[in-house]
Amino acid sequence: MNYDRFAKNKFALNRLMRLVVIIVSWPCCCDANRSESKGALIHRCAMCAARWRQKNRRRNGGSGARVSIFHLSAQVIGRSSGRSSTAAAAYRAATRILDERTGEVHDFTHKGGVRESFILAPDTAAPWMHERDALWNGVERIEKRKDAQLAREIEVSLPHELSHERRRRLLIDYVIDEFVSRGMVADVAMHQPGKTGDRRNEHAHILLTLRHIDGNDFGSKAREWNDKDLIEKWRESWARRVNLALKEGAVSARVDHRSYKRQMLAQGINVELAPLATVHLGPQASTLERRGTRTAPGNLNREVAVINLELERIRCQARTPSEDPVSADPVSWHSDRMAQRYGKLRQQLRDVLGLSHLPAAEESRAEIARRRNDLPFIRALYLKKSKPLQMAILHMDEAKEGVSKIKRRINLLEEEGRELRRQARQCSAVLQWRQVHSLRSWLHDLGLLKTPAAQLIAAPELLQRQWEEARQAFGRLQSELQVAQMRQESAVQAWSKMLATVEDEAHQESAKSAWRVDNAASLADELQQVEASLRQQREASAPTLDSDNYDVHLGSGPTP
Repeated sequence: MNYDRFAKNKFALNRLMRLVVIIVSWPCCCDANRSESKGALIHRCAMCAARWRQKNRRRNGGSGARVSIFHLSAQVIGRSSGRSSTAAAAYRAATRILDERTGEVHDFTHKGGVRESFILAPDTAAPWMHERDALWNGVERIEKRKDAQLAREIEVSLPHELSHERRRRLLIDYVIDEFVSRGMVADVAMHQPGKTGDRRNEHAHILLTLRHIDGNDFGSKAREWNDKDLIEKWRESWARRVNLALKEGAVSARVDHRSYKRQMLAQGINVELAPLATVHLGPQASTLERRGTRTAPGNLNREVAVINLELERIRCQARTPSEDPVSADPVSWHSDRMAQRYGKLRQQLRDVLGLSHLPAAEESRAEIARRRNDLPFIRALYLKKSKPLQMAILHMDEAKEGVSKIKRRINLLEEEGRELRRQARQCSAVLQWRQVHSLRSWLHDLGLLKTPAAQLIAAPELLQRQWEEARQAFGRLQSELQVAQMRQESAVQAWSKMLATVEDEAHQESAKSAWRVDNAASLADELQQVEASLRQQREASAPTLDSDNYDVHLGSGPTP
């Protein structure tokens, strides 16, 4: 086996080889034939470990939650590696995007495999940030450096045990609470398993912006989003939400975001017996493995799987009845477990209700009742507070006002035109009278005879010039009116589209709030039961002193 590409992690390789030796030397069903090859030996060890695991499960009555697959990885997409945010967004959404900075067209419409893609943005985001091509072209435009960091990608595995709608709701809640609430714009693409790969490989890609939103554009870089502790918080939050969704779906599988070493330390098991982690295959090795060609990473992962089976058998053998905390002190163990459950329930209620402190059962019930009464008004309040919708309404009102102003100017110009036409008709009548009565007109012009019929209101040349100017102004206003009406129609269409989007978001927010209230109610009921159990244990364990005249109890005064 070729270990050249894994030589950087010498400690892991040494540990791997040491465990291979342990497996080979471990007494099992392989002892019957020591002359077998290494491949057959590993195969027999795997079969032995599998049978031991089935036997151990039967001994434990089949109890124990199944472990589902957890995966959450983060990477930064930057120009230093020759990548672009427009290409990444087009590939993950299986769409076509024109990179305005380079003029390159990224067309992945033939790719397929995308169940759904959508953009989630804060309320302060401009309307153009809700369009995928405009969003990532804006990111490319604002970044000037040749080694600029463009976007952050979060890849998560979705629980295949749930339906698509449940996975979608789980993903939207997670993205809104962890990323959008911090000011990031999230471009989400939900992918289905490949045709030749693992049918359980439901996953999603989340592309996140790296800058604050400043007005109608991006502002400064958000350096605080690069904190490593934040990645750990995102992993823990995703694991907690997935487990909650699996529990609501009546699925026994659970996920754990911690490493095998941390899980073993938490369980008090020897770290040397912790399962080994597999290596990432990558696109090339994955393609070869799907085609039936064995690769070095794939061979390593297969041997690691065999080793992990054997390690599980060793851990089962190492456990003795004396190490079982239940058999050692069942009362104390039960009290500790109840206290731990009490603390976890309060933490879950704090996270679900968004409180700043750990609530008790009564306080939780009061908060739940208040929020349940507010559920009918969430949609209207969301529509009222939606800044994109308010901006669309403002643009529509401005367009309508522009059309109204132009129409008022046209009405004034038409009135002026009617006045000019009246003066022109009167001037024409005077000129015709002068042609018929030339002598009286001549005497009128000399001032010897005053004749009202020969009096001109204005010069014909002036009236003709005013009429031409009015006609040209009328033509300009008609063109402006057409442009303003087109802007009004565009603003109305944008408002209708934004209204439909915001109503959909309001419906999702209302459904999410209702789901949180129901979830919090179930947690509050369980918390109340745990509080009652702890109170009973406290009362049962309190010392009591009886006398002839007084009954002295812990926490109470004398009673005659």
